[in-house]
Amino acid sequence: MMQLFGSRNGCLPWMFVCLVVVTAVTVLADGGRDDSSRVSSENVGWNWWDGLRLDLFEQYSTAWMRSVAPPDGGADWPKLEMNARVVAAVILGSLGACICAAGGVGGGGLFIPIFNLLLLFDAKTSAALSNIMILAGSIAVLAWNIRRTHPLSPGKPLIDYDVALLLNPNMLLGISIGVFCNITFPGWLLISVLTVILFYMTNRSIQNGFTRWKKESAAAAKAKEKIAIVSAHSVETGQRTSGLTEPLLGGQSEPSLFAQCPPQKLIKLVMMWLLFFAVQILRGGEGTEGILKVKPCGLAYWLLSASQLPLAIGLTAWIALQHSSKSHAAKPSESNEEVDVMLTSRAYTVFPLMALLAGMLGGMLGIGGGMIINPMLTEVGMHPQATAGTSSFMIFFATSMSVLQFWLLGRIPMDFALLFGAVCLFWSCVGIGLLQAAIVKHGRPSVIVFLVSSVMGVSALLMATFGGFNVWHQYRAGDYMGFHAACGEK
Repeated sequence: MMQLFGSRNGCLPWMFVCLVVVTAVTVLADGGRDDSSRVSSENVGWNWWDGLRLDLFEQYSTAWMRSVAPPDGGADWPKLEMNARVVAAVILGSLGACICAAGGVGGGGLFIPIFNLLLLFDAKTSAALSNIMILAGSIAVLAWNIRRTHPLSPGKPLIDYDVALLLNPNMLLGISIGVFCNITFPGWLLISVLTVILFYMTNRSIQNGFTRWKKESAAAAKAKEKIAIVSAHSVETGQRTSGLTEPLLGGQSEPSLFAQCPPQKLIKLVMMWLLFFAVQILRGGEGTEGILKVKPCGLAYWLLSASQLPLAIGLTAWIALQHSSKSHAAKPSESNEEVDVMLTSRAYTVFPLMALLAGMLGGMLGIGGGMIINPMLTEVGMHPQATAGTSSFMIFFATSMSVLQFWLLGRIPMDFALLFGAVCLFWSCVGIGLLQAAIVKHGRPSVIVFLVSSVMGVSALLMATFGGFNVWHQYRAGDYMGFHAACGEK
């Protein structure tokens, strides 16, 4: 125990401190919520069976849980009851969490149809609940990956913290823009945008997967040929070759409990999150009074919202300058294209823009952003396992900000959120363990890329098919399908 917390490079203490800070600040923010937005516990009941109500839960239903309900008490939200729809949703959510956690993507493309089409939530609330599941899954993946080393360089962490630092500010900015779009855009537009993007990213991911598979096959063939030659030579000379016949992956002893990770970079990431968090708390939201008590949708409200743009630009420029100086100082022989992602001057522009897009899609559609970040990192040559680890690490920061903003807007049904968050947390752990066992056994990290492709492909088909039927039903029913006011009625 002393070695863990006394180690100079031990990552657990720093991650623990960072998580505690983020959690504590989020909980303290509850004090600013206006009492007029609170509703009675009768509207937030937890019914497991018809006719059975947990009086103890109803009596001690906390102000925190009531505070997340919208002013109308979520009258249009389905009630949580033990029925066929909920059971089917739990089963499908468990399967989706297992696959998505292994692939390093959030899984919003799978989770949104579960809430929207199976549990009958509207598209906006489905996006909020999807972010809850993504956040729970990212916590499980983060707890697993934070202690692992890079498969090609045991001295380096699996997560590329430099890339995460470069992408994080614009991803957090995109979250704020995306949540705003989620409020104003009609449901049919959200579904259409999500479907098109998922089909496009599926195609790109499949191409990258086959490229990676061919490289692995060629490397395995060369390794077998080398082993055969050395084995034949050793038979003649009597030398041992046991070291050459060990598996390429998983043959080494298990890495130390916690891989090396610079605490300075973790602190920078948390400080970035807290800066964007401070804007939300100072500004407040509809039904939630901020610290500055500005008028919702007034001049001060929009000025505070717009302050996130120069904040993101400044932080990105600062990180890019630091990374560029570090890259020039490093010797070419010290880098490996799959271990160290060499960022060019063009990448310093393209990567943040892609992160901005990923954040916007995460906030607007509830997909977490991993379906954009993951293929992007794979395409620039990052190792699949490092890609999954880095992508999941960023998803944690992005979805926590997204969940916070949905919470401030009162769009999270806490009973469903707690249930499906717990389900996703557990089955994400299961999925990670199964994937690691498969990679160690078969030596095929490209399976991660194909997992990501399958998740996106199935998500696109689900949204195109069932989402299209849902939009058609709204059209036939004469429902309003236009844009909504940013500060109008929910």
